[in-house]
Amino acid sequence: QWTKYKAALDEFGQPVPEELPMMREMYVAQDRETAFIESQPFLEGKYQAYAAWGQDKAMPGNESFSVPYQELAKDRFLLGSPDDIVSEFRRYADELGVNHMICRMQWPGMPQEQVLKQIELLGREVIPRIKDF
Repeated sequence: QWTKYKAALDEFGQPVPEELPMMREMYVAQDRETAFIESQPFLEGKYQAYAAWGQDKAMPGNESFSVPYQELAKDRFLLGSPDDIVSEFRRYADELGVNHMICRMQWPGMPQEQVLKQIELLGREVIPRIKDF
């Protein structure tokens, strides 16, 4: 999508905007395995509902939301340890110029304590490491 967006800007003589946001589903835990396990019931259910509504029919090629969770999550969700999340933020900043990340960390049915645990970990171990880029 970035290539098409950049080509359209170039075609119309427009610069890349100063603010370049990206939105992602995110789950941060002490390690990658825990992040996948704890997020799966909520995100998998959400995207299965999207597939049932036919939303994945608008996706390019044969892409679908009806795939195993590990495949669904790849390059779509930010899931992992604080180190993993920082690395992904940096990758999006370096490769695409993203300078605003909008992250959804709570989904229907998720207990509030689980959300607050993520927010605390994000504030303690991720934000201090990304605030300057």
